[in-house]
Amino acid sequence: MNEFKPPPSPAKSYLAMGEMSLLLLAVVLYLVTFFLHFVWEMWQVPLYVGMSDADHWSAVLQCTLATTGDGFIALIAYSISALVARDKYWLNKRSASIMTVFLISGLAITVLLEVFATNVYGRWQYSELMPIVPVINVGLSPLLQWLIIPPISIWISAVVLRGLRRDL
Repeated sequence: MNEFKPPPSPAKSYLAMGEMSLLLLAVVLYLVTFFLHFVWEMWQVPLYVGMSDADHWSAVLQCTLATTGDGFIALIAYSISALVARDKYWLNKRSASIMTVFLISGLAITVLLEVFATNVYGRWQYSELMPIVPVINVGLSPLLQWLIIPPISIWISAVVLRGLRRDL
């Protein structure tokens, strides 16, 4: 009697063929990025007006919303880098020039969002603890966040995706 074997998942099929699914790459990159940025967002709570005084779950919700945006910034920056590199799987190679495109893209998006959120729409305000970068009038912490977290996210994502390929 033949045993029923379910068909392989789409991710498993792509990986078995030696190619990773672009969707799998995006999901892994987003989840890794989300986790790391969430830690940073919680760490920088005292740097924003009202966040230190907010009840715990309100602060968690605000940080979760900010982190969701951070994840999408990473995906957009990755897409821009992939277009420049003409390689949608560039995270496996991680050349300095493409990583620079990735960082500059994300940094530019971050600066624009911070300027609009703080100076134009008043969505949030920096506390007196936030160092401000002159000329662009943006907090230092969000800029450092984009320079520190994304390279780590790319590295961890590449390791996770290599592990997934090996396990199939």
